[in-house]
Amino acid sequence: MSGADFNPNQADAATQFLPAIGDVDDTFIEAFRGRPGHLRMSWLLARMERLQSLTVAPGAVLPAAPASSVSRVVGADGATAALSIEGAGGAPRLLLARSEGTAAAPSAVTIGTPVGTLAIRGYKATDWSSEYTCINFPATTAWTDGSTPFDIVFSTIPVGSTTPVERFRITAAGACKVQGMLQIAMQSVAMTDTGVTTATLPYLCNKTVGTIASHTLILPTGPGVGQVFCFSTRGAITALTVTGTCNVKPTAMVANSSFSWIYNADDNIWMATSTA
Repeated sequence: MSGADFNPNQADAATQFLPAIGDVDDTFIEAFRGRPGHLRMSWLLARMERLQSLTVAPGAVLPAAPASSVSRVVGADGATAALSIEGAGGAPRLLLARSEGTAAAPSAVTIGTPVGTLAIRGYKATDWSSEYTCINFPATTAWTDGSTPFDIVFSTIPVGSTTPVERFRITAAGACKVQGMLQIAMQSVAMTDTGVTTATLPYLCNKTVGTIASHTLILPTGPGVGQVFCFSTRGAITALTVTGTCNVKPTAMVANSSFSWIYNADDNIWMATSTA
């Protein structure tokens, strides 16, 4: 449309001039009345956040945008859509920022809140999938000026499911978890006669030096593929009962000995890798 065709006083001036905004109201129309060729900048700036940045390659068929989309890059059919961030003399970076409250009145990030996420989606047999979060950065406590801890969580979706499952986590303390189990940590317990110990970490040590007449050991539940579990004892255990699905269960342990298993997810069984 040429400048000669544009009439700022007509009711549809807003949709002719900025149809992408799609927010035609009296404030917008008033910005034009009596001011041909001018747009009230304060109104425009206040509504810039309503605009969706959209880059579409020639020949691209545009699918429906996710409800959360603010900016989109769509490649042509058969082509790879790429977003490039380049720098000269400085490292390019991708920044994810989050607050609670509103943009005008932000408040502290709360415990468990995803400070940022990286997600994917794909076309299924008949429709687009939901957005699946693959990498998540949850706050581990409420953030303060002097403390901003967070974890890094990686998730995948197994065959036959549409629900992401946490696979690997780096905690704020620097520990690593696979399938929810810490990988570099030892559970140290002073076992007692006729007691029961539930293993929750990949390494369990009985720190009782004296002989224990009998004890029950419950193997970790819900382990991941290839998860290793090792049990060691400083003192002898005369009668040991191991609870859990495994191919070999020790029935007694001598002092300063150990026993270990590795989890076979195909058969859902702990397989012994050493003997007491």
